[in-house]
Order: sequence, then structure tokens, then C-alpha cells
Amino acid sequence: MRRILRLIVAAALAAALPRAAGASDGDLDTTFAGGSGVERVVYYGFGPRYTSNATSIAVQNDGKIIVGFNLNGLANCYVERVLADGSGLDTSISGTGIFSLPTYPFVGQPRMKLDADQNIVVGGQCPDNGLGGHACLWRVTAAGSGDVSFGNGGWVELPVQMSNGYVYSKVVDFDFGGDGSIYALVGAFYNQLPYANSILGVLFKLDSGGNIVGASNGAAINAPSGTTMGNLRRIVFKDGKLTLGGTVAIANSGAGYDIVVMRFDSNGSTDNNFGSSGVATFGFDIGGQNQDDLAAMLIQPDGKILLGGTATDGAQTPQVQMGLARMRADGSGLDGGDPGFGAPSGKFTFTAYYDGNSGDRSQDTLTDLALQSDLKIVVAGWSDKSNVPGANPNADNLSSAVFRFDKYGVADPDFSTGALNLALGFMSDSTRVDHTGAVGLQGGRMILAGYAGAGVDAGDTDVVIARLQSDLILTNGFDLEPAPPPF
Repeated sequence: MRRILRLIVAAALAAALPRAAGASDGDLDTTFAGGSGVERVVYYGFGPRYTSNATSIAVQNDGKIIVGFNLNGLANCYVERVLADGSGLDTSISGTGIFSLPTYPFVGQPRMKLDADQNIVVGGQCPDNGLGGHACLWRVTAAGSGDVSFGNGGWVELPVQMSNGYVYSKVVDFDFGGDGSIYALVGAFYNQLPYANSILGVLFKLDSGGNIVGASNGAAINAPSGTTMGNLRRIVFKDGKLTLGGTVAIANSGAGYDIVVMRFDSNGSTDNNFGSSGVATFGFDIGGQNQDDLAAMLIQPDGKILLGGTATDGAQTPQVQMGLARMRADGSGLDGGDPGFGAPSGKFTFTAYYDGNSGDRSQDTLTDLALQSDLKIVVAGWSDKSNVPGANPNADNLSSAVFRFDKYGVADPDFSTGALNLALGFMSDSTRVDHTGAVGLQGGRMILAGYAGAGVDAGDTDVVIARLQSDLILTNGFDLEPAPPPF
């Protein structure tokens, strides 16, 4: 019954969102945001206008768009809800369409998702207590109020752990169990390279009421055999298993880092049927120091694992490329070969701009992935084309970059001007700085959330939400990151 209702909602939204005449997949959707395709949300607090940027996105069953964002310089987390057609904020929530989380949190880069009941769940940090803050989770109802049935009136504080001077105080990702439980992955205060530690992260389980299940201080996940340190960034719960992804330094490899995937049973024990003793690693290996950093991870319906990250050679003027790979469901290796993925290796890297004559290319950072219902892969991030010959060194250097590949990792020629040569500038300011931080799907169309320059200086930005055209209008549901189970 729920599946039927979901299809009805998707069909209704598709009917309400006609395709713009003459538009191609990947073009800005001019039926969104009053014809522009881009909705800019300016945030004012206590009078002055704040710079802001979006870091996560989710789409409700009715098509309304939820975005988690923080204020630059202050790092306080807010959530906004935008109408499905992008015509403005949904003022039915909190009266303004924007609300802050309980405890006025210091979140940094908030991770936000919708649970099965359409509650808004956010992971991040509570206010600083002198140790770098505490890891926290918030649950907010669809009406915009703290869920009083969850923890302390809508939020839960997880205990801080210390190791080798690192503070594990930030929920970097989480996912939902089938019974309403939440698996939360806690990382170090600086959960990015070059900061790394021999403890990759701390895993907590909470029941649907926000109570910690099992060890009150969570389970520390140590760097696996053959590695020395790293970070964990992503977690997916599927078919009773926990899959965690991150980055590790391989022993005796100098300054190199590889992507790591680890799998556990729902009770936290290692799944020895995955990879080698529950662990699988690989590198994009573009040369130099071979530093690979995981940004996004999805699991396909067939169990294969999509992994997106950023690869760099670590040089003084580095090559920085987006990387995409697919791992076999059992972690036994990358899905290479014919008809595998990214044949024949199961992995590949790419950039938005490339000058084949001089060898100059843009430096590109991957931030998020989405998987369409036809298994085409949408990759989002941002491109720095400062080093491309002819680029204006003072303007238009940074822009959102979006790509689409088919299920075999082949660039989709039906996507705009070609998946490997697309960079979007949301705004035309001379000081434009455009980044996509997250991507979701709304009735099959791509929704981008990030920030764009506001025309004053390079650090002056507003949250922006854009919708791209796609022929894939009707799907079997909306992208709730990760995709919901079949009902």
C-alpha cells in the first residue's frame, strides 16, 4: 500500500513539473524558482545579513526540499524548507521556512537526512565545552519543532572520547535501522586530511527514542591491519549490515592515503565474509603521493558499493581530480572487467576542464553522489579552473561541476554538453564563487544545494538550490540518501 501511495505522489509531482521546452538533461530547469532554475536564500539574523552555505539536502515525499546549512564564521546550524517548485521558502514551517536546532548548536558541516516518518535528523556538534564540543544528534518533526520523544526534547548528546590528543566530538554521518534505530558515526574534531588518527571513528547505536544501545561510550574503530591512521566519513545500513567508508594511510607508503570500506554486523561485530577480515581498500593512484579522500558512498540495489572521492598527487601545484569507483558487494575487489565498471579497472578519475595541448586541467573536488532509478550515477562537486589557460585569475574560477555516468561508468552523452565538460556558474557576479555541497533527486530531477557568491567579495556567499532537467521524471520514490527500501 505504501508503495502505491508513493507512486501516486511521484506521479502527481511529475505532472506538476513539466519539462521546459527544448531543454536537455543537465540544463538548469527553468520551470524551477520562477524561471531562473536557481533559488537563492539570503539569511538575516538579528538585522545583519550572514554569509551561509548548504552542506546536505533531502527531498520530502511531497517534493518539498530540506537543506541543512551553516553560517560562515559562526558555524551554527540551521535547516530550511523550500517549496517543491522552488518559488520560495515554505513558511508553514516555523513561520519563515528557516529554523535553528535546539541548543543553538555549533555544528560545522551538518549532516542532515529524513527518516522513514519524514522527521528531520541532523548530526553534528553541540556547543563547545572546552574540549572541542560534544557529538550530538537532533530530530525535528516535519512541523519544525524538536521531537519531544527523542532524547532530551529533540536532541541527544554523545560522550566525548579522547585519543592521542584528538577529540571525537562530531557526528560525521548516520543511518537508520529498520526498527527506527540510528547508527551514528562520530569522528575527530578535524575530520579531514591531513588530520588523521589510529582510531578512525567511534560508532554508536541509539534506539528510536534516542537512548544509547550497548556500550555507553560507543565502539572505537581502529585502523585495520596494514594501515596506520585515517578517518571514517560515511555509513550505510542495508540488509542488516553496516558499511563504513573512509580514508586510511597505508603502512610504509610515505604520505599516501587510500579509500577504505569496512563492514560490520548490526551488533557491531566484524563481518568476516566481506573483503579481507571485514576490510577492503583501494587507491585511485594518479601519481605523486597518491592521496585519495572519500567523500560519498552509496550501495546499489544489487549490493555493489559506489564510492566517490577526490584524488591528488600532493604536488606543490597539485593535480586534483574527482574519482569514482565501484566495489563488489562482498568487498572482494573493484567491479572491473567487461561489463564491469570503469572498465577494465573498476575505477577512474576525471575533471571538468582539460586542455589536451598544454596538459593544464582544473582542480576538482567531489562532494556527493546520487543514484537514479535507472542506475545512472550523478556526481556533484566544484571545479577550480584557475590553472586553465585563458581563465580570468580574478573571477569565475570556482563553479559547481555536475557529471552523469551510466551504470558501467561511461560518460552519459545525453547529459547536457557531455558529462566530462560541464561546470555551472549559478551567478554572474564578477566575484562568483559557486560550490555544490550535496545532490538529491526530486521526481527524477537533480536538486543541487550549495552556495554562491553574493557579489561583494569571494567570502560573501548565500545558500543556493538549483534544479537540473532530466527525462527521468517518474521514479519509484524520492532520494532520501540513502534510497528508501522497496515498500
